[in-house]
Amino acid sequence: MWDWRFLGLLLLSTLVDFLVGGTIEARRGPAKVWLAVSIVVNLGILAAFKYAGFFVESFVNLLASAGLDVSVHVPALILPVGISFYTFQSMSYTIDVYRGETGAQFPSDFGPTVRSAIGRTLSCFVDFALYVAFFPQLVAGPIERSTRLLGQIVRPRRQTAALISQGCWLFALGLVMKIGIADEVAPQVDAAFAHPAGHGLAALYAATLGFAIQIYCDFAGYSYMARGVAAMLGFNLMINFRQPYLARSFSDFWRRWHISLSTWIRDYLYIPLGGNRVSSGRTYVNVLVVMALAGLWHGSAWAFVMWGLLHGTFLALERRFAPSGVSADATTPQTRGNSLLTLVYGLVVFHGVLLGWFLFRIGSLSDLTYFEWDVASAAVASSPLPFPFPEALPFLNFAALFVVYEWPCRRADRELGPREFHFGHRLLLYLTLGAILLSTGGQADAPFIYFQF
Repeated sequence: MWDWRFLGLLLLSTLVDFLVGGTIEARRGPAKVWLAVSIVVNLGILAAFKYAGFFVESFVNLLASAGLDVSVHVPALILPVGISFYTFQSMSYTIDVYRGETGAQFPSDFGPTVRSAIGRTLSCFVDFALYVAFFPQLVAGPIERSTRLLGQIVRPRRQTAALISQGCWLFALGLVMKIGIADEVAPQVDAAFAHPAGHGLAALYAATLGFAIQIYCDFAGYSYMARGVAAMLGFNLMINFRQPYLARSFSDFWRRWHISLSTWIRDYLYIPLGGNRVSSGRTYVNVLVVMALAGLWHGSAWAFVMWGLLHGTFLALERRFAPSGVSADATTPQTRGNSLLTLVYGLVVFHGVLLGWFLFRIGSLSDLTYFEWDVASAAVASSPLPFPFPEALPFLNFAALFVVYEWPCRRADRELGPREFHFGHRLLLYLTLGAILLSTGGQADAPFIYFQF
C-alpha cells in the first residue's frame, strides 16, 4: 500500500535466506560461507537504505574537522517500512539453522518427478515467505524467531473461541493505548520539544515524562494489536512488553522493554561476543558495544548511538556497583529485607530511562546542544507543569490504566487476561478502557513511532 517496489527487497531477503538455509542443512559447501552470504546480503540491504548517508556524512564531517573539504554525493534513499524488523527476523533463521537449533524450511525429499520437486519446493518457500512477511508484525514487530513462528505456520492450526477472545482483548487493549493515550499526549509533547526556550525545567520534565508515556503506549499498543490479530488467525506471537516502567533495575528494564529486540541482541550479538563469560573488563566492553548497536538499530543518528551508550553505561555501572539489595542478574531484585532501597533504586532507574528518552526524542546531537542552552536559560523561568486539564487527561488515563491493569500484571509478574480478574475488577477494567476511549478528542492522528525504524 505504501510503495510496492520495496517488495523486491523483502523478496530478495526471503529468497536468499530460504536457499542459504536449505544449502546449510544439506551440507553443500562450507556452512560458514553460506551463513556469511546471508549476513552480508541482509546487512548490506539494511546498510544501503538506512545507514549509507549517515556514515558518509559522518566521515565527511570528520574530514572537515581535520581541515579537509570533501564533497561526496550520496543518493537519497527512502527507508522502506519495516526493513529493520524483517531483516533481523529473516537473518535469525539462517543463524538458527547454522547452529542446529531449527531445521531448514526446505524439502528433504524432492519426489520422483520434476513436477513433485517443484511443488514441494514452492510449498516450503511459501511457508517460509509467510514467516518473513507475516503481516501483523511485519512493520513494527515483535521480531519473531523461526523456532516459534515458522513451526506454527507449518503445522495445521485450529481456531478456537479462546484464541479469538484473547485476540480481541489484546487488540482492544492496544487500540486504547494507541489512540486513547499515545495519540492524545503527542501534540503536547511535540509542542514542548519544538520550542524548548518557552518552557521551564518543570515543563521539560513533564514533556519528557509525556514522551515516555507516548512511546510506550504507541509501541506496546502496536505490539498488542499485532498479537491480537495474529491470535485471531490462530498464531501466538511473543510478548514484547512486560510493564517496563516498573522495572527495579536497568537490566530488568531491558528484560521488559522491546523484549524481542533485546533477546535478539543477547542471543546473536552479546553471547557470541563472550557475554559475561569473559573477564569483567571485556564484559563491560561487550555491554557497551551491543547497546551502541541497539541504539544504531533505532536510527541513523548519533543521538540514538548516545542513547544506546547511555543505557550501556547504566548496565555496566549497575553490574559493577549495584547496591547490595539489588541483583543486576536476577529477573527481579532481591530486597534482602530492604524494601526502601529497592524503591529508591527503582526511582533512579526510572529517571535514568527518562534521561535516555530525552536523548531519544531529540534525535540529533546538534539539537541536544540547542536544548542544553535553552534549558539553562529557562531554568529561572517560573513555569508550572505545562499541561493543564484537559491537556493532562492523557496522563490521567495512563495512570488509570496503570493502576487497574499494569500494576496487577507486575505483581503477578506475567501478562493477565481479563478473565483472570474477579468480576468487580474485570468490570472496572472494561469501564476504564471505555472511559479512556470516550475521553479522547479524536483529532490526533500520530503515525506509529517505530514505523520510522
